[in-house]
Amino acid sequence: MIRNVKSGLRFAVNEATRALIWDEALRKRLAECYYAWAARRVNAREGFAARSASDLLDWRATMGFRFECSREVYRANSFYGIGEALRTFSGAQGCIKACVEHGVHFGSYVNGQELEGSGLPCLITFSPARLEHIRVVSDVPVAMVGPYIAYAPDYLDEIEMSKVRDQLGRTLLVFPSHSVDRVKVTYELASLVSEIERVKREREINSVLICLYYRDLLNGVAGDYESLGYRVVTAGYREDALFLARQRSLIFLADLTMSNSVGTQVGYCGYLGRPHYIFDQEKRYGSDSALDDSEFNNAYARSQAAEKAEVAAGFSVLTDSLTGKQRELLERYWGFSKVRSRDELSDLFAVCEEAYRAGSKARQRSLRSNPRLEQLPFEV
Repeated sequence: MIRNVKSGLRFAVNEATRALIWDEALRKRLAECYYAWAARRVNAREGFAARSASDLLDWRATMGFRFECSREVYRANSFYGIGEALRTFSGAQGCIKACVEHGVHFGSYVNGQELEGSGLPCLITFSPARLEHIRVVSDVPVAMVGPYIAYAPDYLDEIEMSKVRDQLGRTLLVFPSHSVDRVKVTYELASLVSEIERVKREREINSVLICLYYRDLLNGVAGDYESLGYRVVTAGYREDALFLARQRSLIFLADLTMSNSVGTQVGYCGYLGRPHYIFDQEKRYGSDSALDDSEFNNAYARSQAAEKAEVAAGFSVLTDSLTGKQRELLERYWGFSKVRSRDELSDLFAVCEEAYRAGSKARQRSLRSNPRLEQLPFEV
């Protein structure tokens, strides 16, 4: 009930601010400032992460550290440390003047607040498949940059990485399906555990790491796995600028990765050269009040289900390396070939910065008229 009240209040505040603030980019910036202020309050008594193996392998330590929010013009850019990773990799001096989709998206839904009326010069996303969906509803300038994990730093240095790999031995990293803001996910734990144990025996695994999303940790899910002897880890809060860095090092610690649903982690593991296996079991979704069937029975939901089923089928068998079919899927949905060099990303963000200096409603037009556009990876 409380979660639904908060969600309804947030929706009402968003609608009210859209009516009161004519400049959408300014509204986005003010919202980001508010959440950054709220994060500072939460962080007031917490310490900073030491970036050690003991930090990474203890979810309680990770959740207890101050989470370092990156300051952005659009709040969603700070999710999972994406803005921080892109900015640091490119050497950009200021925050990214664009809307950045905060993960891989399946299906035809596109956030209308990130299109022509966003107040920002362009939309940054992963791949050709995503561009196809965006183009059905919008001609907003788009830049494809591939999986964001490509730009993230490592949380652990080589010395710490070597130490913990020796400690763990052959490692299986499991990403269970996770809850989101309004919806809690459940699945048959016994069935998933049975499959984990099968993989463990077949691949002679020494250690199993269960990587849980922060909301599931807050919901008490860690105890379900810890009672079975598994080590639970996490990449941290959604707002933590170190999220991608932790996730990158966790993936590098693994010899094999696994999940029970399709998500961004599939492509991230593939990009970092780790085989991924999907045990596609049934999931149930619920909230504090009954969900409207229309949330799962509409054109978007059906297109999402179809694309996820395609990926799940491609990763349904244990393999020692990526197959040709898997590489095709990773290219289509994660855009491996779209990963940019440091200079390309720097130039892309510089053009966005120049366009941002125009008025809120003129920024996309300004970007399109930039003479350097032909040399940059924009789809306009």
